[in-house]
Amino acid sequence: MYDKLLKILGVCLRPASSNSSDQNRPDHKEKNPQNEGGGNQDSEYAEFTLQTVANYLLPFYKKGHRNSIVLGLAGLSHKRNLPKEYATRIINLLSVNDEERTNRFRILDDTYNKESKLVSGYTYFLSVLENASGEHRIAVDILRKILISIDGLTHHNEEIDQVTLLTQTLMKEFEFKTMSDTKELYYYDSHDGIYISTGECIIEAQLELLYPEISTHKVQEVMQKIKRRTLTYRDEFDSNEEIVDNGLLILEN
Repeated sequence: MYDKLLKILGVCLRPASSNSSDQNRPDHKEKNPQNEGGGNQDSEYAEFTLQTVANYLLPFYKKGHRNSIVLGLAGLSHKRNLPKEYATRIINLLSVNDEERTNRFRILDDTYNKESKLVSGYTYFLSVLENASGEHRIAVDILRKILISIDGLTHHNEEIDQVTLLTQTLMKEFEFKTMSDTKELYYYDSHDGIYISTGECIIEAQLELLYPEISTHKVQEVMQKIKRRTLTYRDEFDSNEEIVDNGLLILEN
């Protein structure tokens, strides 16, 4: 399903002409990585896709939400390996009439200067979209479209199978550990500072949220791949980590 969506996106996002790239010309300095070696067709695809992402967000880019939208978008983009030049272009399009646009680019710079694993991902961005739109259904719909657009750019002209892509998506968003003896899957709850043995439920819920048409077979494939990639022997845990009877792994300070 996801592969098909990316193929459809590749067709739908190719503009009929390149004139649209002359509109809303930003005054913030940008570099277009596609111009360094890619063809004009790739540049048009990238430009139209970036404008599409901006158009998804523009109705909600209002005072009181602008800072959080930029912060969420920057984290999501960095975590999903979108080139900074592309993220800059989206923010340029969003902030044309924003009197604090300089601060928006400062947020982007600060985010991209951090390790991608330390920045917020799609779960935070979803909460931002919910606050801005006022409706969970609308927020989820926008998030799905933006993820497809960003992944279409990140993996443009690249062969990557669906299971691998979905595995990467979840492993960038959550920290998993799988017990080598029982194959029980834990995920890290950063709020409480504990590992919880409901990793499988998290995977199922997140895949259903982001890709509701995904098959049960694909869900199981993703789950098994995550387990294989996160196998951990109990004696490899640090001495300050403890598995307790209620299914929690507590990190004691």
